[in-house]
Amino acid sequence: MSTDERRHDDSLLIKGGRLIDPAGGLDATGDLLLRNGCVADISTTPGGISVNADTRIVHVPGCIVCPGLIDIHVHLREPGPNHDETIRTGGEAAINGGFTTVCCMPNTTPALDNVAAIVNVERRAQEVGLCRVRVVAAATVARQGQKPVDFAAMVRAGAVAFSDDGDGIEDDAVCSAVMAGIKNVDSVLFPHCEFKALSHSGAVHLGPVSRQLGLVGYDPHGEEAMIERDLALVAKLGVRYHVAHVSTAKGIALIADAKRRKLPVTTEVCPHHLLLTDALAETYDPIYKVNPPLRTAADAEALRAGLADGTIDI
Repeated sequence: MSTDERRHDDSLLIKGGRLIDPAGGLDATGDLLLRNGCVADISTTPGGISVNADTRIVHVPGCIVCPGLIDIHVHLREPGPNHDETIRTGGEAAINGGFTTVCCMPNTTPALDNVAAIVNVERRAQEVGLCRVRVVAAATVARQGQKPVDFAAMVRAGAVAFSDDGDGIEDDAVCSAVMAGIKNVDSVLFPHCEFKALSHSGAVHLGPVSRQLGLVGYDPHGEEAMIERDLALVAKLGVRYHVAHVSTAKGIALIADAKRRKLPVTTEVCPHHLLLTDALAETYDPIYKVNPPLRTAADAEALRAGLADGTIDI
């Protein structure tokens, strides 16, 4: 390396971390050399990477060194009231957790249901400059479940998937039209599955705990019935379909059956649905008020089993 190259060298040697590269099947302690923002060398042999005197060295024993993580389901709430989150605060949290790309949901004010909205979010994310922000756009205008958006235009603008996040698409004909439109642009429907007439927009899971506390219960059938309806449409139309935050044993059973039938279906689960139950409602602590609500111990057990056997993807 020339003297001039050393003067401008921005190399960084990360030493002694646990190197994880899923694509390459690597999981070992070692060193990683970055040069000009790119991986220049990897070694699992102590001292296996030679560097010059200008290279910055960071020792990270006990730390994981891996490619940037991706969170496909975040709520940045921008545009809209900023007391919940913003692109900046969400980006700061992401980067501090090792996430270099996030996909923001469209439950903003107004909803992300047009090209200008997508462009504005991506422009704002570039201004903030913390992590990449990709847009999950609304599937219907204003997320009202009545009129499909212009899928082709929004994909061209950068939308990576479509969802009426926070609301299910309750009308069968509208949902069918949405799926057909998304299929035509080879994108993904990413639904919040809930028939509100069945769920009653309840605060806690419908069951002994809700009755004991005298609270309106969220009937799990509100989630399960929409998953079942949607999977029937997926079988007919062939659209790629990703179920958001599945929370019930029957829901995961329906998804497992769809996968056995080779339908283009994936799903995700939230950590709290794996680990916590509706019994925590007895504390009246609002931290346990989530949507979908915390379910029963049997539901949590079924979700953990689904994660272990690969039914749950994320």
